[in-house]
Amino acid sequence: LAQEDANMRVIHLPRNQGEAAALSAGFQHARGQVIVTLDGDGQNDPHDIPALLMKIHEGYPVVSGWRQLRQEEDWTRIFPSQLANGLIARATGIPVHDCGCGLKAYRREVLYGLSLPKGMHRFLPAILRVPPEAVAEVPVNDRARRSGNSHYGLSRTFAVLRDLLPVRWIRREPRGVTHLLLGVVVIATAVCSGVELRTGTVSSPGALTALGADLLGLLYLSLSYRRFREFLNAQGRRDEILKWSCEDKG
Repeated sequence: LAQEDANMRVIHLPRNQGEAAALSAGFQHARGQVIVTLDGDGQNDPHDIPALLMKIHEGYPVVSGWRQLRQEEDWTRIFPSQLANGLIARATGIPVHDCGCGLKAYRREVLYGLSLPKGMHRFLPAILRVPPEAVAEVPVNDRARRSGNSHYGLSRTFAVLRDLLPVRWIRREPRGVTHLLLGVVVIATAVCSGVELRTGTVSSPGALTALGADLLGLLYLSLSYRRFREFLNAQGRRDEILKWSCEDKG
């Protein structure tokens, strides 16, 4: 196709680095004013693309597909997807019902320079620093999977729970997030010290519970901050992405 049509360009990824890396490479190589993404498993219907483009032409910089009638029959896949989408909308304030839908359209400038760490693609478009009113949704067809199995399950919900706080931070000012985290760590450390000083021991059930809760909270914060830093470090890696992905000139 690339040899027959000058508008067709193919990007090769020498090794499989996951969906987030593939999307990041596509964002960096794209030259058009509008970028449309869709999954390669055949469940997204290309006939729905004009409806997304219509919303782009209306002035929305981000348009997300919404699979209102899901073809998955297993509740262990549908329920986690609905739960994850609800949590993402609640945490970010972006009223998107189906972040897991791969069929989306963006104005190119919204994605310029965006590089996604592993797993962060599931938060598009909520991860983008755009106001809620800049995002539109379009009902799209969800076609039945002809082969293979979906990777979405309960484990994906736990991954979303892990990344909810970092995604919320990403939509804020990074410097303010760092100051906030330092304050939380200081307070948590003071609480732990206070429990030990007040009780003289950490052997009582109440003290152990308080100490355990503080330690779990600090662990979650450390994991969240690590993911937050992964996202920040991934930005500005345009040259690196262009290096490990290559365009087929036909």
